[in-house]
Amino acid sequence: MRFVKVKNILMKTVNYVNYGKGKFSQLKLLELKFKGWYLKLTPKYGACILRCSYKNFDILRPAETGWERTHDPMLTSYFPLVPYSNRIANGQFQWENEHINLKSNHVSQQFPLHGIGWLSEWVVLEIKENGCILEYKNSESDWPWPFSVKQEITLKKTSMKISLTLENIGRNKMPAGLGFHPYFPLTKDLQLQFNAKSVYLSDDDNLPTKLTLVPNKWDFSHSKSVFETKVDNCFSGYDGKAHMTVGKKRYNLFVLSTKNLDHCVFYVPKNGNFFCLEPVNHMNNALAFNPIQGVTLMPSLGPGEINHVEMLFDTNGI
Repeated sequence: MRFVKVKNILMKTVNYVNYGKGKFSQLKLLELKFKGWYLKLTPKYGACILRCSYKNFDILRPAETGWERTHDPMLTSYFPLVPYSNRIANGQFQWENEHINLKSNHVSQQFPLHGIGWLSEWVVLEIKENGCILEYKNSESDWPWPFSVKQEITLKKTSMKISLTLENIGRNKMPAGLGFHPYFPLTKDLQLQFNAKSVYLSDDDNLPTKLTLVPNKWDFSHSKSVFETKVDNCFSGYDGKAHMTVGKKRYNLFVLSTKNLDHCVFYVPKNGNFFCLEPVNHMNNALAFNPIQGVTLMPSLGPGEINHVEMLFDTNGI
């Protein structure tokens, strides 16, 4: 019989739970080891990943030490984006002739950011030797549409796949933003390549202003260094393929995502040791970008409808 190690947040003890189906709640930590992969995640705090390595090489930046004290998802390795990505200006927008007003949800942010999945407790539905399935159901937040979302992680010999499946369990059409927010380690010799057709310029509040062709400084259609790049923008026409390499080190990573994630947010903080390349299915501020004309640039789901997205890390056997 095989077992997986989990930590109970209430009892503050380490438990061993038999692989299989069944709801495991109040789990702070869950660790998986499979064919060179090591994965540590926290169902209790936003379904975030805290460590992701392959053959002892960090694929994602390890969670910062402050996470244990604050449980801030921004200090982790990855978190899911649901039911929207990035900011909503002033937290206000019109949907189906109804005015919606959302509160700011993070102490560092003026506007609501990244949805509610990353700040909520998820239940573990299934644990396998090479993966797990987590679920969150929304019914009590200030987001007025009930939904369920499942996050499935699958480890294979040289790859790891994360999928999100969002279902509208309410009676009305709902906005249905989805995406992934990984943090990649950044060094001076890291090279990145990805293709996008255009990019949204942003104002001082990091809200998009206009769509333009990708300028040379942000053009990564040919592999080049990320280290001195200054960017925090949403790119459109993303083809779902990115490639990262690090000098002579054993780092050769392909990041692949499904075609319905046709935008990506590219963020390189000043003097940071990480960068973000976030595949998403809508532009930043999609819900409030053009409310005067009543145009919505946001995907939606009718009652009972489902949207499914995937992101794959392929190590190419490093």
